[in-house]
Amino acid sequence: RTLLDHGAKVDSQFADGTTALLTATENGHVDVVRLLLERGADPNHSLIHSGTALSIAAQKGNSKIAGLLLQKGAKVDKPVEMQATPLMLASENGHLELIRILLDYGANVNVRRTDDDTPLIRATSTGNHAITKLLLEKGADVHAKNNKGGMPLHLAAEVGDAESVRLLLQFGANVDSVAGNGYTALLLAAYEQHLEVVRVLADQGANVNFADPNGQTALFFATYHDNSQMVKLLLQKCADRGVRTGQGVTPLIVAKLRGNQEIVRILENEKYSA
Repeated sequence: RTLLDHGAKVDSQFADGTTALLTATENGHVDVVRLLLERGADPNHSLIHSGTALSIAAQKGNSKIAGLLLQKGAKVDKPVEMQATPLMLASENGHLELIRILLDYGANVNVRRTDDDTPLIRATSTGNHAITKLLLEKGADVHAKNNKGGMPLHLAAEVGDAESVRLLLQFGANVDSVAGNGYTALLLAAYEQHLEVVRVLADQGANVNFADPNGQTALFFATYHDNSQMVKLLLQKCADRGVRTGQGVTPLIVAKLRGNQEIVRILENEKYSA
């Protein structure tokens, strides 16, 4: 305050372009940010890598500073590297309250980064079902694909977020949609050994016999990982125990090669069927 009262320029910059407002935001000094904005600091001054003060606040989850910046005209969708907007940064870092504020100020819920990730894709990839729910309620596109062909349902299944999987299906996600790597959500969940996600998807009618490009179904992954519970679940959901890869390998052969007698007995026992 004293420096400003004696003529210091509120938007003076260091050699790298940093201003007092950016520094105060980075360090979470709410009162300093408020003072600088009251004295006319530019809320939209931006650095190449870290972006505007709002981008910094979004990444750090500082809702108070974000609110002050937006009240003073900060551009809600001004991006940083990879075209990531404040909403994108808040979504991938798990800052629910800040996301509410950004959306209230009109943030684009379906904005895309240069890799075609959306806020919903970033949220589901981190397993945050509260943010997933909020974004869906605000109109996030459940069918959006990134540049790898991944959709929110695939990412939620891959990280084992059963609650987000349920939400995405409720909002219209295709249970058997195929990602760019040739996997469905159920295959991804089975590969990563997320039993509850496999259960949720199977209960919602997912194809338990869908095979990856190598001819492996979820039953192969469950068998290879010695997951007897998942093997039983898949068989009860009509998984084909006799399925073969292009090399003629079956789940039973895998179980025998691994020496897992429990799964061998399960695969040979017809009672574990639908």
